[in-house]
Parts: sequence; C-alpha cells; structure tokens
Amino acid sequence: MNSSLITFLLLLTIGSDLRAQNFWQELSSSGTTRDLRRLVFLDSTRGWVSGAEGALLKTTNGGTTWQELESGTPNEIHELFMLNDRLGWALSWSHFVDTLTWYGTNILSTTNGGTSWRIAQYPAIAEFFSAVVFHDSLNGVMGGEFGLLVHTTNGGATWVPAVVDSSLYAHWSIRRMRFHTRNYGYAMGGRLDIVGVVWRTTDGGLRWTADGVSPEPVRDMHFVDSNKIVAVAGDLDYGASTLITKNGGAIWEYTFLQIFGEPSALAFRTPAEGWAPLGFAGFFMMTRDTGRTWKLVETPRRKSIYDVTFTDSLTGYAVGDSGTILKFRTSTLSVEEIPTSAPASFALHHNYPNPFNPSTTITFDLPEASDVSLGIYDVLGQRVAELAEGRYEIGRHSVSWNGGSVGSGVYFARFIAHQTVEVRKVMKLLLAK
Repeated sequence: MNSSLITFLLLLTIGSDLRAQNFWQELSSSGTTRDLRRLVFLDSTRGWVSGAEGALLKTTNGGTTWQELESGTPNEIHELFMLNDRLGWALSWSHFVDTLTWYGTNILSTTNGGTSWRIAQYPAIAEFFSAVVFHDSLNGVMGGEFGLLVHTTNGGATWVPAVVDSSLYAHWSIRRMRFHTRNYGYAMGGRLDIVGVVWRTTDGGLRWTADGVSPEPVRDMHFVDSNKIVAVAGDLDYGASTLITKNGGAIWEYTFLQIFGEPSALAFRTPAEGWAPLGFAGFFMMTRDTGRTWKLVETPRRKSIYDVTFTDSLTGYAVGDSGTILKFRTSTLSVEEIPTSAPASFALHHNYPNPFNPSTTITFDLPEASDVSLGIYDVLGQRVAELAEGRYEIGRHSVSWNGGSVGSGVYFARFIAHQTVEVRKVMKLLLAK
C-alpha cells in the first residue's frame, strides 16, 4: 500500500471524529449545478462567485438568493477580482482548435457590478493567465503560465511585461496573487512534483523577484502582518504542506503535514483561526494557532470545496463542485476547540523518513498545553537547529527539519516539555552522485 493511500485512510479515520462538528451550512439557493472555483465578497452581504462553463453568480443579501449573470463565455472562469461594487475583472481561456483560430486568455471586465461584461482577447496568442489584481480602476497586474507577469496603467486596455529576475524559479506557473499593501505583494505557484515558487514585488507589480520555497506548488497565502505570512502548498500525490515566514519572505519554514488533499485556498476568520479547503478530499484544514498546527473538519456531505473567504469573524463563504456554496455557521463560535482524543503522555516519536536527505518530519505529543523545546544536536552536543520553542496547545504536533545546511551523519533530536526529556537519533544520508 503506497504512502498516499495510507495517509488518505488515516485522514478518513481522523475525519470521522469531526462529523458532528458542523461549522458550515450548505446554501440551497445558488441556482446552478456548474462547478464553482472562485469567490469574492466585499462585505458580509455582497459577493460574486465564478466557475465552469462561464458560471457567474451574484448575491446582495448574504447568500439568501443568487442572481445568475451573463458572462458571455462558455469556458471556465479561472479567476475573479472585484475592486468595488461596480468594477471587476475575470479571466477565462480559449484553447487551441486549429491554426486559424485564436487561443489564449480572455479578459472579462464589468463597470456595473457584473450585470454586463466586456470580453477582450489578450493580444499575445497562447499565453494563459490565472491571477489578476487591480489596485484602482487603472492600475493592475496579471500572472500566468511560465511565470508571465504583466501590468497595466489604463484599466487593461494595454498590458506591459513586468521586470522579473532571471533566477531558475522565475519561469514556473503562477496561480494566485495576494497584496498586503498597494506596493507589497506576492504571486505564487510552481510545478507539480518539482517546486513551489513565490514571486515578490515591492512596487505594485512593476518588478518581481522569484524564490523556490517548497517541493510542491504554493497555492495561497495570508498576511498576518507585513513580516509574518502563512502559506499553503501541496499536490495530489504528497498532500498538504505549509510555509511560514516571520521576516517578510527572507526565510520560509516548510512543514509537510502528512494530510491527504490539495489545499487550494487559505482564509483567516480571526488573527489565529484559518481555513484551507482540500478539494476532492472533502475536508478543510483548520488552524487555531496561526498555522503552527492543523486539524481536519469534514465538509457538508463531503463536498469538494476549492475556495474560501471570510469578510469578518462572523461571516465566511466557500464554493465547490456542482454549484455548492457554503456559509459559516455562527452558532459554532462558542466551540472553543474541536473535540479530539488527547495524547496519553508527553512523547517524542521517531522521525520519518529516517535515514533522510534533505528533510525529515518529527512528531511529538502533548497531553496538555505546555512550553516545548525541540532542537537538533550533533554528536559533540552542539545545537545545529531549533525546531520548536514556546507554548504549544494540547495534541499531536509535527515539524519539519531541512538538514541541507549540515553534513551527512548522526544527529539527535532532543524534546523537552513539562518534566519530560526525550532524545531520538536521526540520520542524514549522503546522496549518491
């Protein structure tokens, strides 16, 4: 039995403990059976969703009713961005038919809140964009396949290539964009089974630098503040992972979560509580400590969910297959924690894989909230890495150690919590050339 299947079966077992926790209610009024992939809400009542076969829907009453909009395209709408209740843009693709037929990105725009849409073909043939953000009615940026990054100063009438560094990572596919301020933002993406990449700009998208940060594509991110960012990554084979930076992207801490599913979006309800849908797996990942640890919450009827947003701490929405639209249930806000079986004792588990190169995952159990210290030491007793330091909540926690900065050989993981001290031997192998 391969590792992905084992992880999936483990997820099903964990998930069965969470079925009674109904955090989300399924709205029955979307009026479409088409798959939905993107959503945008300006506040708790006004929102738009988009998806397959040109699907575009709008609500002005918090999802009680939905108006189906005429997008003018029969193709899937890959991206949707609303600047305000009037101005919006969306991206759809026309694929190759024959050498006489244009194919590439269709840019949809509206000036009346989606009542009508204008469609313009991106000038270059066979260039496909998946992400668009506008700072105001004139200035916007787009990102797409092969690291394409362009910007406009006239509302999308013309587009100019951005200046992108020539690093090895700059030419992989872009899937999303997030901006913390008008000037400071990220594009993210990568390539399955190869690399996850983030592109960083500090001038509103005119110039970008690219950096490889994970083994799987980066799917979405959330700015805690200008320095701390939580991101999710993953693919169909290896599952979900997270990345956290505390210094504005100079260093990213990668953690493989051993959770089956592909996190396609990330949104935070409170400064500490975030949600990431896992697509066809039929679960959300949910954190209540700003991405340090994650729990699994089953979606209603195990529906496949692909995008999620929160307008405030009381209101959230998510969309998925077959016209599914979910709304966060405020009746669950009194629930302090998802009920799970607490570990029986403080324990440090063997790392996996072991031996390893270049990274391995180390897991520890806490039967109660505790201060934790987890470090890696060499055979001389010198500390070579700090993996966990500070207060952790009850439960099982996993951290990843990338040993790329140390040589091959034997190391020791030392775990201290409460009155427990445990040491495990970990071995890094030298890769054969």
